[in-house]
Formats: sequence, C-alpha cells, structure tokens
Amino acid sequence: MFKILSAEKAKMAGLLLGILCAATAAAANAITFTYSEKYSSCDTLTVSPAGVITCNCASPFTSSGGAFFCNTGGATAFRFNFSRPLSCAAGLDINAATGSVDCATTLPSCTLGAVPPGTAAPGDVVALTATCSNTPTGYQWTSAPELVPASSTAQLTIPATTPAGYYSYSVMASNAAGAGNSASAILKVAIPGEYGPLAYIPGNGNSGKVSVIDTATNTASSNLLGVGAIPVGVAVHPSGIKAYVTNQGHNTVSVIDAATNAVIATVDVAPVGQSPAGVAVTPDGSKAYVANYTTDNVSVIDAGSDTVLRTVPLPAGSKPTGVATTKKPDGTRQVFVANSGANTVSVIDPATDTVAYTAYTDAGPHGVAAKPDGTKIYVANSTSNSITVIDTSTYQSAGYSLGASAVKPQGIAVKPDGTEVYVVNNGSGTVSVFNTADNTISATISGLGALPYSVAFNPAGSLAYVTNSGSSNVSIIDTATRSVVDTISVGATPYALGQFVGPASPYRGLWWNPSEDGWGMSITQHGSMIFVAAYTYDQTGQPTWYVMSSCPVGGTSCTGDLYEVTGGTLPTVAWNGSGLKVNKVGTGTLTFTNADSGDFTFTINGTAGSKTISRQVFRADTTTPAVNYTDLWWNAGESGWGVALTQQFGTIFATWYSYDAAGNATWYVASDCAVAGSGCTGDLYHVAGGSSLTSVWNSASKVVTKVGTITFAFSDAGNGTMSYNINGETGSKIITRQPF
Repeated sequence: MFKILSAEKAKMAGLLLGILCAATAAAANAITFTYSEKYSSCDTLTVSPAGVITCNCASPFTSSGGAFFCNTGGATAFRFNFSRPLSCAAGLDINAATGSVDCATTLPSCTLGAVPPGTAAPGDVVALTATCSNTPTGYQWTSAPELVPASSTAQLTIPATTPAGYYSYSVMASNAAGAGNSASAILKVAIPGEYGPLAYIPGNGNSGKVSVIDTATNTASSNLLGVGAIPVGVAVHPSGIKAYVTNQGHNTVSVIDAATNAVIATVDVAPVGQSPAGVAVTPDGSKAYVANYTTDNVSVIDAGSDTVLRTVPLPAGSKPTGVATTKKPDGTRQVFVANSGANTVSVIDPATDTVAYTAYTDAGPHGVAAKPDGTKIYVANSTSNSITVIDTSTYQSAGYSLGASAVKPQGIAVKPDGTEVYVVNNGSGTVSVFNTADNTISATISGLGALPYSVAFNPAGSLAYVTNSGSSNVSIIDTATRSVVDTISVGATPYALGQFVGPASPYRGLWWNPSEDGWGMSITQHGSMIFVAAYTYDQTGQPTWYVMSSCPVGGTSCTGDLYEVTGGTLPTVAWNGSGLKVNKVGTGTLTFTNADSGDFTFTINGTAGSKTISRQVFRADTTTPAVNYTDLWWNAGESGWGVALTQQFGTIFATWYSYDAAGNATWYVASDCAVAGSGCTGDLYHVAGGSSLTSVWNSASKVVTKVGTITFAFSDAGNGTMSYNINGETGSKIITRQPF
C-alpha cells in the first residue's frame, strides 16, 4: 500500500526548504515540507493510509506542534515539518532524495496516437483513441466531452467552418477518487483542393537537392529537386512564381519554376563570385542579390532574364552571408548585406547598385531580415549571441543580448505583422522571440530538431517554419501558442538561409472593366497556375464563355490557350456530355501592374484585342469569414461546366458557365448571394445583348433577366450542393473544389 524508505536515504536531502512535492496526485493533495537536524536514529519511516507518519527507532515517537521526531537519549534525530496532512487512499511515498511526498498509488495515464492518416478535413468525423494504464474508471475528452464522457474512445466532428490549421485535443483518465493524468495531441486540419504558398528547403550537401513543402497541407513532395552542390540560400520571387537557390559548391544560382517544380535556369556567378550564400529579391521583383562569401562581393541578377547584370564589390574580409531587401516608407528600395567577417551591414542602393552606407553590428552577423514597413532591419549575430536593430532612416544601430538560452543565432525572420522577430539559435536548439515594440525577448521556444538553422513565416504569420540541419526535418511552430505542432521530414542537412516560404496567391477573384459593366472574368490561382473563365458575348450579342485552363504565372503575367466549349446539357436536365466539343480559339495573356489591376490581351479566331481589367470589389466589411469559399468548383463526373465563387466577407458572387437547350455556351450570375451559416442564397440572373471581346463595347442592347434563385450549401470547406430554380425548373448538383 505504501513505500518505506530508510532514514539514511531520507537524511541525504539535507536542509531542503519549502519544496513543493512533485506529486502525481491531484493538485489539491500537494504539500510542502522541511527537514532539519539530520541524524540517523530513525531506521525507517512508515505512513498510514490516513497520512500519519511514524518514525521507527529505539526511542518512543513524540510530536509537538506539527513537528514529528524521534528521541534517542533526549536528542532530536530527524524531523519533518509538514504544512498540513496529506490524504491518500493507499498511503504515501516519501523520497527525500528527490524532495517529493506523493500518493503511493500510481495514477491512471494515457497516450494518444496519431489520427490516421494524420490529417482531417472540415466536416470529417475523427475517431480518437486513448491507450491507458492502471485501470482508469473515468475519461474526460476536452474536444468532445458530451459524446463519450466515460470511454477510452471518442468521435470528434470537425465543424465545417474550421479553417485549416493545427488543433489540440486531450483526454483525462482518472481513478475512483477523481485523480489522474491528462494527455494531449495535435490534429492537423487541411482543406481539400486548397493550395498554399510553397516552401523551398535546400539540403543534401554535395548531391544538391531541394524539398518543396505545400504550406496548405504542410506536406513535403516525395521528389527532391536536383540543384547545384551545397545549396544554402533561398529567396522566393514576390509573385511566388519562382525561387532562387544559391549553390555554394558550384558557384551557381538555380532558378526553380513554382508551377512545375523544375529548375528552369542556372545562373553562373563564378569566377567573379564564389561561395554564394544568402539571396534576396527586391520587392518589385526586378532583381535578385546574391552574397558571395569567399570573394567579398554581391552578384546582381536580372530577375526577368535570370542573368548576372553586375557585381557589387565589398571591403576585403567582409565575408557576406545573409541578404534582405526592403521598401522604405518614402518609397525608396534598399538591399542589406550582413558581413560576418567585418561585423557590418552594407547598404546597397539598387538604383545604382553601389554601397551607399555601412552600419555596424555585434560580432558575427549572419542572418538579416527587414520589418515589413521598411523602418527597421534585424541582424542575428552568431558570435556575440545578440541581435542588432538598424534604423533605415538614420542607419544607427543598437545591439540587444538574446540571453543565456541563445547560442550561435543564425537564421532570422520578421513576422508579417511586424510585431515579432524569430531568431534561430543553432547552438542551443531554440528560437528566441524578440518583441519589436520594446526590443525585449518575450519567449524562448524549444522542442525543435537538431541544429536548427533558419526560419520563415507563412504569409498569415500563423506558422513559422524552422529548418533543422542536424535532424533532416522542418519544425512547424504555432505562433499563437509558441509551440512546435508538427515536424516534416525533408532532405538531409536542410539549411534555407533567407525567406524560403512563398507569398500568398495574389490574383484570384472576380475581375472586370468598370466602364464595361456586363462582362468579366473569374481568375482562380492555385500556387503559380491560373485558370481563367471569361464571361462575355458572341458577335450576335448572345452570351458565351471562354476558358484558359492552364496559364502558368511568369513574373507578373501568364499566357495560355483560349478554348470555347459547346455541346453540353441544360442545367435542369440530366447531364450528358457525349456531344461536348472543345475548340481552341486563340490565346490570352494576363499582365498585372499590381495585385488589383492589369491587362488582358488576346487573339480570338484571328482577331486581336485588349482589355484593361481590375479586381471587382462588391462587399466591404471588417470581419473575416471563418471559411472563404473563393475557388473554382465543379462536379468531377460532369466535366464541361463549372461555377466560380468569389467571396468577399459575407457575400458570394457566383459565376456559372453552362449551356442552353441547344448546347450553346451560356452563363448565369448570382451577384449577391448572402452568406448564412455554411452556405448562401441569392437571385440568379441571365445576361444577353453585350458586345464580343473583339468589338468595341456597347451595352445599349444589354438585357439582364432574373431567371430564378440559387442556393449553395456546404457540408465542409471542400464539398457542397448547388440547388437552383431556373425559369420554374429546379435542379441540384453536387460540387467540389476543382484541382488543377
């Protein structure tokens, strides 16, 4: 029922004062105790179920004022002073060597296995199983206590509105007295059909490989991309269309196409530049700057042609490593290069590609990162275990210690909202969280892999990715809880110095020309691939539509073939695609001047044309929806029609490309589908009488007719039902997000 320890073991604790017991019992049973006057007269100590302690020795046991001791010849031998009695069902364990007084009974405990296959989707019902020891009599699940409050298994229904991310769940296993232990685990939720920015992780030493992680699902591709020897630095183009990887062993820079995950160019910086390390692309996407460690210079690459423009010399012995670019509040752009050998940062003016200023750091500057608003630069100093903050208006610098838990800081990144800086400490295996408001360390994150090297944030700032060069994996940190929630295996010895996570897809949504109200296009972007559906008219003014189903983004534009499809089925009858005809009618090019405006140039049936387009804004609000249904949706068993949904806050604008009774292409719009719960309902319109894309726009004959209503009901973020009434005829379609 209880454990007996000899007084000889007990006295070894010495004068331990005010130690809180490390009990496995419930917190209410915890006590404090002190020792004094250690002698060996007590041979053993025994404890009754009621918590009465007996000193077994030659002399009688005496008590005075809560002090328990044995007297031998009038001398106090060993005394315990307890703060209060400890009630345990099966007695106590006294372990003075560790300073603990615990209930003797080993309490129930559980472990939680991974949820097969480790990832769930909104709307899924997930089976949770706990493997428990010591015969629990009760269970309490934090995620679903109302379902199975007294079972080692539970079913967790993930709400359909659950955003992608990481979520914890736990179980408490208890004995009859209500005491026990809890165990927790992480559940990853991913949305089917959703594609995230890509993260590029170089490694594998001389063999030169790059792993690619899709940040929507946080899974790594099974195929490693071959680049040059000893890849180290990475920078993703601001458009997300490609990434630059420096290869120290070959003195080259590999250019990776994000659409195909293939190397599309190799830029040779030798013999002028050798041992390229850090790399960064300017905010406008025009140039890439590469720090050449051995030759003390910086190669400037034209990001359009992917060729070396020039080389910027640095002072001898600079040994440049990290690079960052930024746009200052006054609109000017600058490049910052950390010089590990000179304890400086060189400031390059990209207008002239010359060194304009030199700022000073603590010893061993390595990684460098810019605050998003362009006001500050942050440098990780690997030798002095500190961070340097540089003001971009005055170039004055200040150093701040990262504390004893930081050893050999190398990688560094600024959270997208500018509030925090994450610094990776390679020597101590931690991440220091630096608060930009008061320049203090607000947290230290542990639990990473071996020899962490670099860090980057996803565009939302909700997750940070840390490469672990010693354990060949990437740790994912939840920035809200500052804890590691996932680990992804990648190629050996990953480094990734720089911003190795791409930007969010910038162009998806509904686009139009405001002066030509009556036609438009939905642009759906998955990674660096765009799918365009243009809703317009033929030469007789009848509605028609064209699709550009494969438009790979290159820089700030994409070009693809245009197709016209006929021979489909009226929505209100059973689908029959046997007569479907897909005809290539020309080509189209989208060129974006920024995230909200651009041009669409095209050739349709031999006639060229061009339209200015801008992002259509139809709803303003301040509350972000729990699930955004913006995407291209279809029924995989009825290839030939689809519906593009653009959601802005609480309104969905649906554009549905379909067919009339004769099999001709036609389209419908629901421009104001008000979101309620997990769906929306709105009026459905048919538009005719507009001008063709190859003609001058004339809306004089345009006719907008309400033909019925449409309702979207989503069972989760990737699946739903589209029900409709068109001219009194009803119909329904199962729809899912369309992958491409």
